[in-house]
Amino acid sequence: MRKRAGVLFAVAGLLPGVLGLSSAAASAASRDSVHVFLTGTVAFSPTNAWTVGWGGVDSSTADALSLHWNGKKWVSVKTVNEGTTINGLEGISATGPADMWAVGWLFGNCLIERYNGSKWAGVPCPYTGLESQLNAVSARTTSDAWAAGWVTPTSNQLAFTEHWNGQKWTEVKTAPVKGLFTQFSSVLDLGPGNVLAVGDYETKSGAKYVQHELAEHWNGRAWQRVSVPKFSGASGLQGVSGGTSAGVTAVGSVTVGGKSVPLIERWTGTKFVQVTQPVKSGDLAAVTVLSKTSAYATGSAGSGATLVEHYNGKQWAQVSTPSPSDGGYLASVSATPSGSFVEASGWHRPDPNELPLIEQGNGKTWHITRS
Repeated sequence: MRKRAGVLFAVAGLLPGVLGLSSAAASAASRDSVHVFLTGTVAFSPTNAWTVGWGGVDSSTADALSLHWNGKKWVSVKTVNEGTTINGLEGISATGPADMWAVGWLFGNCLIERYNGSKWAGVPCPYTGLESQLNAVSARTTSDAWAAGWVTPTSNQLAFTEHWNGQKWTEVKTAPVKGLFTQFSSVLDLGPGNVLAVGDYETKSGAKYVQHELAEHWNGRAWQRVSVPKFSGASGLQGVSGGTSAGVTAVGSVTVGGKSVPLIERWTGTKFVQVTQPVKSGDLAAVTVLSKTSAYATGSAGSGATLVEHYNGKQWAQVSTPSPSDGGYLASVSATPSGSFVEASGWHRPDPNELPLIEQGNGKTWHITRS
């Protein structure tokens, strides 16, 4: 269920304090990285798209990465700490091609970078605690953005958010959760006093840990927990997207009958409610809502192959996508408003490695642009 932790556990000792799934791009492969993850992406046009993440051989070589699509190929763009220290990027958001935010971790602590149209620059990331990490960012305007992840102030991991007011990032206390390993995996800035963050936490009964989905809403004064569906099996939310007119959708997975099943939920304005989706096994990691009649969600099917689902305003349906022979996981998705250009990034696993995987769709068919 916990993809963010599970991936890192598979990466021979990479930063045990970091719980986020990561992404890595073409530059990692050029440095002979054997563990490369892509989980953040933003698409402006068929000739302008980005994906971020990290890659490395072991815990001493983890390096943040960013890749730019120019319409013909993916080109590596140097990040702030690239090649100088252990770091990685987890999420990306933008108000435009010359104003992008990317967030992640640096030595187990939060990392924030901003792109001005020509290069990435570091921005101070405040936190209180032993370590912290940002998994996602949502930029609404140049003076209003939110980032979310987790922080360990003492011994217990708590959900963590920060707000950008146009001048600096400020830590904002989240609602209390009676649980362990609490984290936000995604955040959505809908406007002043209207922000949503989703993720998960765990409770312990005897020797057993159970994961539960988590959602909170910022009302302009404080974060408050909001109602989510209750399941007998483990559940978690990995992505949230939408708008005040298009509606808001969150995705993740729930354990049913001992297997993971994709989970899609709709925000009613006061709570999240489960909606019907067709795939019987697998999980969803990301979603992008384009309008009331179009949305895409991505992840992995139960078979290990790539998974893309599309919403047409009435129902969700699985979309045919290519998948490497060793399977694939699409951890992020972004699209132009018309839906004529859709980009999804993640990784595939030619054992014992993880290599970058990027796919693009045009509303009808999908093809791999990097693997």
